Amino acid sequence: MKDKGYKLKIDKSIFVHEQKGRIKAKYRILETIGKGSYGEVKKILHKTSGELRAMKIIRKEDVSKEYV
Repeated sequence: MKDKGYKLKIDKSIFVHEQKGRIKAKYRILETIGKGSYGEVKKILHKTSGELRAMKIIRKEDVSKEYV
């Protein structure tokens, strides 16, 4: 698929929590559960609570500057 110059627009209000710092300090990445044109979804384990969660990882270069 050729890059057509589209940029993903992400509004920060859709996030439940903005994570600061190193992801691997709080979470153990278990596996990739999905891939798309803007990034990947990983199955992760929260080290403190033991909760399984999903984390979407979006490449910074695909996000419009106005939404970062």
